[in-house]
Amino acid sequence: MTARRDAELAALVRDAGPALMRTAVLLTGSRQAGEDLASAALVRAVGGWRAAADPATAARQALVDLALGRRRGPADGQVVADVPGPLADPRAEELRTALLRLEPAVRAALVLRHADGLGEAEVARLVRSPADAVRDDLAGGRAALGASGEDGGSGLSARLHDLADELTWPESAVSPDAVADGYRRRRRARAAAVAVGALLAAVLAAGVPAAVRSVTAAPGEREGPVADRAVPPEDEPVVQPRLEAAVLTLAAPLTLTSPAEWDRWLPGGRPARDDEGSCPPLADPLTARLGVPMGYGGGALPRGPVGCTWVPEPRSLSEGGPYDDAQLVGVGFLADEDGTAIERLRTEVLPAAAHRDSPCLAADVPGGGALIGCTGPGGSTATPLVLAVPDARGAGVWVLSAAAQHEAPRSSAEVLAVLVETLLPVYG
Repeated sequence: MTARRDAELAALVRDAGPALMRTAVLLTGSRQAGEDLASAALVRAVGGWRAAADPATAARQALVDLALGRRRGPADGQVVADVPGPLADPRAEELRTALLRLEPAVRAALVLRHADGLGEAEVARLVRSPADAVRDDLAGGRAALGASGEDGGSGLSARLHDLADELTWPESAVSPDAVADGYRRRRRARAAAVAVGALLAAVLAAGVPAAVRSVTAAPGEREGPVADRAVPPEDEPVVQPRLEAAVLTLAAPLTLTSPAEWDRWLPGGRPARDDEGSCPPLADPLTARLGVPMGYGGGALPRGPVGCTWVPEPRSLSEGGPYDDAQLVGVGFLADEDGTAIERLRTEVLPAAAHRDSPCLAADVPGGGALIGCTGPGGSTATPLVLAVPDARGAGVWVLSAAAQHEAPRSSAEVLAVLVETLLPVYG
């Protein structure tokens, strides 16, 4: 960051950090989770600095959105951590327990109204609910906490302030270094995501074919524009048998178990500052199995259909286009509370699915999964393969993807098989 941005960030953390921290600990129930949440909100406020007339107000809105799971932060979903041991003050412990039993929106409304002293209209704006609904939530929340509205909520306000004092002792400051580090990581992740997103959009979506260089070109030699050698779109009758054949190369039945630390960004999880560490460490084993140097391509988490990606190294840009990746593999993970994740991948979640009148082609995989192939435009990349496998813990669905250029030494199916072989020893 520039010196000016450093100074602005330090001022924001100094001025808004303590109040955000007190709000955050009441929303999460612990100091560590509250500090993580406040830091994440400040990072978002810094990221949208130019668009925000008042960064402190933007940070408060980001805090509420993250706590209610309306925005992707370091974690998805509600930000309520495993609460540590009981507090020294039994009255404070009783209030904390009662707060955490409330619905997140009710808890947020109570904290904003009675701890932060905001008016009902401002609370409604922050929680993005109608004023009447917020009024009902406040009344119900006060009743659940045994608080009367006859005194204007002053008794509850005093109790909440005491609880915030207990949870933030000895100080409520937020670390400027933590916010600055989070901001830099977010910028790096965004830059990587933009690059990878551009490639995947070209590979998976029905749009302009990716400009890619032939893997047979000599080092330093660039071929002509891709338009001169584009391959026509693959016919679906050709792709379906290919999917069936590819299933036979996979382990059957295929079982994968997500690591417990991934729960931090599933619904009900909590944020953490170093979620990049959630990506499986696959660069070295992929390099050994594929015979080419593979490095981390982008994506901060294994969240969603793209998730973490790995690409050949070193990377080089094509003329006016995305990266020239001969092959690309990805590991994503989708929450699947209603058992519809695989169908949603075929009909709406995968980028190419939105451009089709019918679901993407699929072949059943023993164990309940599916191998999906969405045909797209002509180009230098064959139809990418997406393997969806239910998680053995029942937490969601693994989404393994592989795409390879037509001229690459390995097909998309072969690259996908290598990815599965790489994952099984660790997560099988």
